[in-house]
Amino acid sequence: MRRYLGWTAAVALATTIAIGVVTGLATDLPRTVLDWATARLRPEDAMACVTRATPLPPQPDTALFRVAVTYLPNDRDEEFSRLAVETLRGLYSELPGAAIDVVTVPCILREEAGSEAEIARRAESVAEALARRAHADVVIWGEVGGDRDSLDLRLSHETGTDTGEFRVARFALPVALGEALGPPLAARTAALVRLSEEEAGQYTAPIFELLRPQTAQLATNPPPGLTEAQRAVLVEAHAYVLFFLGRQRAEPETLRAAAASFIIAIAGYDRAGERLAWASAQNSLGAALLTLGVREASPAGLQSAIAAFEAALTERHSDTEPLEWAQTQLNLGIALRSLGQRESGTARLRAAIAAFEAALTGFTRDATPITWANTQMALGNALATLGEREGSAARLEAAIAAYDSALLELTRDRVPFSWAALQMNRGTALSVLARLEPRTARLESAVAAHRAALTVFTRDKAPNDWAMTQSNLGNALAEIAAREPGAARIPEARAAQEAALTVWTREAAPLQWAMTQGNLANLALIAFDKTADPAHLDEAEAQARAAREVFVKAQAAHMVTMADRLLADIATRRGG
Repeated sequence: MRRYLGWTAAVALATTIAIGVVTGLATDLPRTVLDWATARLRPEDAMACVTRATPLPPQPDTALFRVAVTYLPNDRDEEFSRLAVETLRGLYSELPGAAIDVVTVPCILREEAGSEAEIARRAESVAEALARRAHADVVIWGEVGGDRDSLDLRLSHETGTDTGEFRVARFALPVALGEALGPPLAARTAALVRLSEEEAGQYTAPIFELLRPQTAQLATNPPPGLTEAQRAVLVEAHAYVLFFLGRQRAEPETLRAAAASFIIAIAGYDRAGERLAWASAQNSLGAALLTLGVREASPAGLQSAIAAFEAALTERHSDTEPLEWAQTQLNLGIALRSLGQRESGTARLRAAIAAFEAALTGFTRDATPITWANTQMALGNALATLGEREGSAARLEAAIAAYDSALLELTRDRVPFSWAALQMNRGTALSVLARLEPRTARLESAVAAHRAALTVFTRDKAPNDWAMTQSNLGNALAEIAAREPGAARIPEARAAQEAALTVWTREAAPLQWAMTQGNLANLALIAFDKTADPAHLDEAEAQARAAREVFVKAQAAHMVTMADRLLADIATRRGG
């Protein structure tokens, strides 16, 4: 059986920025009415929650998301709670046609006794249940600092649509901001909303566009009297605005500006006294560089992302910050795999597998089912890439097993975009495994998996993932075409690759464009073998040389080697 080359691409998981101290919790508190707190919580529970309202109705149909603000301990006359609500409503009211529902929940979470960990867990469980009953995407709670100089806030939020998995982000704002606390608080809140993490997050881009000039003003001209760390908080809030805006709109310059702002924020934190804030900013810097690096030809962005994640891990530890540590291990693994795809060796890929396996010791199926499943998918991606590199059926079978584990939690109804990514990645692994055996059954299964993914990934809603799936579908169809008599599958395979190129242009995504050119060259070789028409060789050579030029510029040694092998195959067919 003649072997053909093909460039495959797996979906890189959306890199979740872990803001501050993050924990995932489950709760069995009653969820019938908002006044459950006074009925269930006893003094020995180490907190009191006083409610003064009837249950909140579901969000209006016109609302993108809902933010619920609780009353804060030490807040005389609810001054800062009311200020937060008023400033958020004022900001969001400027959005054309997009209503953000901001509500007050007159509930106080007050810490009274117990260890710090026990108090935090109980308070976070209450906030999670409150988010469910208030139909809120984000619940803002916390307290006014004892000296009334800072707002020590907690932002509870669900990690995705109907996942049932909640996280809590810590966020401190100086009281001296007054009415100016709105933009940084709105930036952090919008960054946590699940719409910002899913492909549908492009719909939240107008929010970040609205906030951009205001957070920029605070970052460059902060109010007088702030400490260096407080100024760093404002710079970091602006960095989040730039990051999500740059990612959702695929703007490299905006992502570079986000990275630059994260670097400034890192410099403002005292590492010894504010190690978690410093580590969080390092992790966020890595996320911005990773997002930029996967889209650029140069490996520099990915290398810098790895360095930032490794720096974060010097302060995030598995025993004291298990979920933050696991999140950074997951992010590190994604960056290592992305760089390993380009390099000729396997060291980065092996390191990525080790990082994902480490992350799975922190993310368990019982405690964090969706994140556990996403990490299983990331592990499968790394195993599939290494299996393709080594020609190892065992590695590819292990990848498929990891994908099957992920499918236990990533269902289409629950998390459609993650399910679609999983279908695409599983189809890619099946295609690569099929190259090692004569049967076509796995290839047909791969085609079915890619087509299933395309029922969720549309060009409008998820252009990059749609293009990636089209390209990998084209590869599976090309492999079937090579094995079948006749050329019936070739036009279908070519149409899939050309569809990918409508998104992956040479200017916007040079590396992906080059990989697709290589896939088209491979398809032209298959056409030549079936027709003996030398025009197909001319087409293949032009495409392979164009791809090689980009790979050389990107210092992608493994891909250069593949392009050279493709050119050698073309020369052999010419009889040279």
